[in-house]
Amino acid sequence: MKQAVVRAIRGLKLWEAGQTVAIAVSGGRDSLVLADVLLATRGLHGGRLSIVHVDHGLHPDAPRWAAHVEAFAAERGVPCAVHRVTCGPSEDAARRARFAVLDGLPVDRVALGHHARDQAETVLVNLLRGTGPRGLGGMAPRRGRYVRPLLGLQPEDLAAWAEERRLVWVEDPTNARPTYLRNRVRHELLPVLEGLREGSVTSLARSAALAAEDEALLGDLAAELPLDPRVLAGAPRPLARRRLRDLAPGATVAQIEALLAAVQAGRGRVSIGGDVTIVVQTGEVVVEGDSGVHGG
Repeated sequence: MKQAVVRAIRGLKLWEAGQTVAIAVSGGRDSLVLADVLLATRGLHGGRLSIVHVDHGLHPDAPRWAAHVEAFAAERGVPCAVHRVTCGPSEDAARRARFAVLDGLPVDRVALGHHARDQAETVLVNLLRGTGPRGLGGMAPRRGRYVRPLLGLQPEDLAAWAEERRLVWVEDPTNARPTYLRNRVRHELLPVLEGLREGSVTSLARSAALAAEDEALLGDLAAELPLDPRVLAGAPRPLARRRLRDLAPGATVAQIEALLAAVQAGRGRVSIGGDVTIVVQTGEVVVEGDSGVHGG
């Protein structure tokens, strides 16, 4: 376990020695294992570690979960910060509130405890919602300052580490609620797939890694395209689509297709949401929005 995690940190260049790394810990098994193994190997990876816990206030036991994480950190002498937020009861609302906190942390990296089964779930959820190659790539080991050192490990690996280290964790009952799509994928769909073909979780995670590599290459090629409607109209549609998507990362599939149509026509305006509008005009594509106007 130690070797696999350190190998991932070094091989994938998740962080450099001396950089600050906040470990997001919910109090559940996976995030506690992440924190424990990173603390056990800090002499090898050199990260300056701290722990952060986000209390969403959505469950009566939330204060107890926060106290459990604080006690875990105190026992190991690592700094710990608890952030309490107010959000709606949906899974998406809680996620947005959580990442609003994590986005604002004054650190170089934020480590998340996702593993191979989480990756398989993500790929399946993306497929069910409709996705392209980026969605098929699932979660990246590193995206921006977010890193996932456990992404190549199976949940059984984490369970073995937790047992050996005698870790005590809390169980969030919302993880079993069938109202959440991800929970149904985890508890209903994945067991069916494993029954059809043993090793399906591993295969899905491996497919995601291959798709992510292809997507990264195509993304690099797309980034070289100038934001000129004539150039974009003559480029292969997959590359033009990626270039426009990078210009408007919050755009829906329908909005990107509308932008492609505007590029082919040589003019047009597409509202992306909020105050953001992308304008296709002679010789350039520009973004108009709260941060001003920019383009190329």
